[in-house]
Amino acid sequence: MNGTVIVAGSTNFDRTLRVPALPAEGETVLADGYAESLGGKGANQASACSLTGAPTVFATCLGNDQPAVQLRCWLADFPMRTEVQPLPPAGEGVSGQAWVHADVRGTNFITVLAGVNSTLSGTFVDSVLNAQMGNTTHLVLQGENSACMLEHSIEAARNHGVATVLNLAPPLSLNVEAFRQLDTLIVNQHEATHIARDFGLSTQGHQTLFEHLGVTRLIVTLGSQGAVLYSCEEDALRVRAPSVAVVDSAGAGDALVGVYVGGLALGKQPEEALRHAVAAASDSTLRPGASESYQANTFRVGESLGAPANGGVS
Repeated sequence: MNGTVIVAGSTNFDRTLRVPALPAEGETVLADGYAESLGGKGANQASACSLTGAPTVFATCLGNDQPAVQLRCWLADFPMRTEVQPLPPAGEGVSGQAWVHADVRGTNFITVLAGVNSTLSGTFVDSVLNAQMGNTTHLVLQGENSACMLEHSIEAARNHGVATVLNLAPPLSLNVEAFRQLDTLIVNQHEATHIARDFGLSTQGHQTLFEHLGVTRLIVTLGSQGAVLYSCEEDALRVRAPSVAVVDSAGAGDALVGVYVGGLALGKQPEEALRHAVAAASDSTLRPGASESYQANTFRVGESLGAPANGGVS
């Protein structure tokens, strides 16, 4: 039986400006394209996971503003169930939003307004875990949430016997005990360096970081060069990415995380799941945008015998 994946994290209304070149400090450039789309690391990873065929539940926050109306529609397009944390009574809620500048080389910079995403609580994640008990195998978290929420959620997942995958992007400081309760930590090279400095470690060796943190697995992503998997069971494994003509790299890292965890939930071994995730992430860079660049025919993991979680937003 396939396991259910719960992804808890942010949802953003993305506004993307396409420019010939990214502006330098103090420079004004004219955009030659504009798009609005679903974003946020939580939403991206949940949508990617759902396209693998793994049953997926997404726990998030939405405001009571106009962007939230469109965000609910975009979320409903994916084969997953979305659970929205209630807003305080009579509270005003501004949905998370992001402004993306993307150039012709596929590089970008992003400014994010967290909005109600900053209120997503470990208590709410725990309630979603409780509601899904018996089926859930993995919880996925990201660094866009508070350290308090992450540590609470990691502890709750451990108490439920659920494996936690943490994509600590952007990086923030957590106590070492939280890391030791993880099944997998996924970071890029810059984030790995930040964590190593937090613990006074050398920033040169990822193996040293892996051993110090005590996680079961550490995946360090290398952009167009693929990823490296450090594991207690095997020697470090390098997975190379296929060479592609990048159009837009936004959301590629989230694609890797979502497809990797989806593969695990569908019974794949970590090495096989990572190989497929790296290939899917590379494929996503061939099209503009984040989640709208994800395609089921390249993300789907084999022939799934189980059905995705019922779609819908509640």
